[in-house]
Amino acid sequence: MNKLKQLHFIVNPISGKGKSLVTEKLLHTHFPTSEYTIDIQFTKFKKHAIELVHEAIQANTDLIVACGGDGTINEVASQLVNSKIPLGIIPQGSGNGLSSNLKIPRNLDQALQVIKNFKVDAIDVGKINDHFFFSNTGIGFDASLIKHYELSQKRTLKGYIQAGLTAFFEKKKSEALLVKKDENQFSILPFLIFVSNSNEMGYRMSITPKASLQDGLLDVVMIPQTNPINKVIWSTSLLLKKSHWFQKIQTFQTNKIQLEGEEITEFEVQIDGEFKTLLTKEITIQVLPKSLKILMP
Repeated sequence: MNKLKQLHFIVNPISGKGKSLVTEKLLHTHFPTSEYTIDIQFTKFKKHAIELVHEAIQANTDLIVACGGDGTINEVASQLVNSKIPLGIIPQGSGNGLSSNLKIPRNLDQALQVIKNFKVDAIDVGKINDHFFFSNTGIGFDASLIKHYELSQKRTLKGYIQAGLTAFFEKKKSEALLVKKDENQFSILPFLIFVSNSNEMGYRMSITPKASLQDGLLDVVMIPQTNPINKVIWSTSLLLKKSHWFQKIQTFQTNKIQLEGEEITEFEVQIDGEFKTLLTKEITIQVLPKSLKILMP
């Protein structure tokens, strides 16, 4: 007799529009009890998904499925790096950068079919100090945008653009950073430092359209502090998906980069669309090739 495949679904009930459509009744219509055992858990607070993943691992599950936005997916996936247990994704957030890059359908029934097909592959994982990221991380304008986006409580594209405008006009002193890459180092007074593992940021916008989840490299974008006119030009080019045309942009690929500030004691960063403050003078951002097993279409 074949062993029943054990699936754990971790659902953020307030992702996206505020009410998840993933229910036990729906799951049983896709995964019959003759072939599967289903466990569904709903997160009740931030970081709760981490606890639920560990419970699922202890139960010797065959698959853990994150149902939510990029934040929920990051919490779940971070616990599965270098694990034998693959990750499944049901995208239900507002941005959905990683799932869009992986071409996982937004349609719920189609996304569940991807889970049922059980096609496992491996993708690269980014790491900034002790934190994993799967889509991207950034400092400067990018981190400020996410900070204001979280404060606004508006999980829509309009809210995202409004947060961007607030960050754009924010008067904030920028500190010079020493950048170490391979055998080279240079200084920059950054407007933006964006490090991407995937080719989308969410809302189908991209600064790194050629980035790959499976090339063992991170795509880095750096823009130095510049005048307001140049910032408007870059912002417009980003909305038009032509940000690589901006003349002051510096792009390169690497497997590791270090940023160090002499005058600072903390870095404000965004990690997969979540704002964090890292209490350190130096951050190391690197790639862990093919270290997450994941279900793909």
